[in-house]
Amino acid sequence: MPIDHFNPSDTRTYGNRYWMNDTYYEKGGPVFLYDNGEAGAVASQAMPLHLFAPLELARRYHGILIMWEHRFHGGSLPCEVSQTTGLALAGYDAYKYLNNEQAMEDAVYLATHFQPPGYSEEDGRFLSSPSTPWIWTGASYAGTRAARIRVRNPNVFFATAIVYADRVLTEGSADEVDLLRRAVFIANSANPKGINGINSPEDLSYWNIASFLAYPFQGSFFNFQSFGYAMGLSTFCSQLETWTAFNSTSFTLTSPPSVITNNSDNSHPTAAGIAVTQSPRNAFYALLYANIQKGISDYTMVPGNPRAPADGAAWHWQLCSEFGEFQVSSSYNAHNLVSRFYNVTGTEAHMCYSMFPYAPARPNIDAFLKYGVWEMKPSNVMFTNGGIDPIGTIGIQATAAQNPQAPNRPSTMDVPRCGVPLEGNEVYGQVWPGQVHASDFSPNPFTGSTAVVDAAVKLFAKALDVWLACY
Repeated sequence: MPIDHFNPSDTRTYGNRYWMNDTYYEKGGPVFLYDNGEAGAVASQAMPLHLFAPLELARRYHGILIMWEHRFHGGSLPCEVSQTTGLALAGYDAYKYLNNEQAMEDAVYLATHFQPPGYSEEDGRFLSSPSTPWIWTGASYAGTRAARIRVRNPNVFFATAIVYADRVLTEGSADEVDLLRRAVFIANSANPKGINGINSPEDLSYWNIASFLAYPFQGSFFNFQSFGYAMGLSTFCSQLETWTAFNSTSFTLTSPPSVITNNSDNSHPTAAGIAVTQSPRNAFYALLYANIQKGISDYTMVPGNPRAPADGAAWHWQLCSEFGEFQVSSSYNAHNLVSRFYNVTGTEAHMCYSMFPYAPARPNIDAFLKYGVWEMKPSNVMFTNGGIDPIGTIGIQATAAQNPQAPNRPSTMDVPRCGVPLEGNEVYGQVWPGQVHASDFSPNPFTGSTAVVDAAVKLFAKALDVWLACY
């Protein structure tokens, strides 16, 4: 794969990995590309592809399924990276090739130069686009790429299926702030998922404190979007509600850490909450305690960072350079739970510039927005989402009740004509009630049910029957 698709004089290449399943292939069948998104793929993921909706589509249409790995993730590395930090050793000279256009062109290059092992050159030419219809499937970030590819390269990818996805800290007297800093420092030190590099209360900036206090929500994001409230926040909320005052009301600058870290958890929850029934200070200590316990529980489940170092570094660069999806405080929202100090400016300073001194002052989000956002109307595309997926608030099917800025585009299951965008404001697809992030790509992890997967496959197949007839 070319490292730089847009400089003919640069002949450097790298190995971009993919896995292929041609179990059901019959000549003339389409190629389904499953984009693995912002994480490296491993063989153990690729082997049980029968769990995924895309393979059911490949079976139904006698096609080939490819699981595709994004550049700079997994083993698809155009450059050397640190084995400890995952950062590219060449710094910006490497990361300047990790951008939306280069990554999209990788997929275009694969589709138009496809030569799978075990197939002749003639077969490869036949399987390449546009001789064979290529159909992109993806969820979350990979889903946004699926939508953009139909706008950017409609002659290469014939169709796509997409699944989307402050009042805690306030300034006060110097003594009060010092006391709060020490309490947060103790809690951060006791939380195995806490902020690294904090050696004293004085090291904590307001953004650091706000970031730590946001951990139960930020740290729960993956579990919440993938499994819902029970896995994401239920235990944390229970520990917060049943926290007992003990001697925390007398916490001072010299109190032992156990005042913050230990609790009997035997109070009775009240509708009014701790801040009303006891005091705002006690509610703050209860939050710190529940925060610690959540970090310990999360660490027991997933020690360290579940993302490989190179994947984490690459995704951070993508966020800081172009994507800009910073999950920060919505201080304008009356229901906001995250401190106003956990904002974009602080996140850029702590997450971007500390890791990438050469990062742009602001992410170049126009690299994505130029293909359309809420108003986009690509043809031959199905959009789906989970009804309780938090990412749904910024998805194309978001409602004004979820996001005041959303355009309220209704979903329809009436198939649009081949190659023709829907008229009006409708979106072809479905929001699955009570479902989470990407719930229609694989069976329910708790029950094994394939009901949502089956419904999604049926809905997309309903469209493909119409669209493929005009290829």
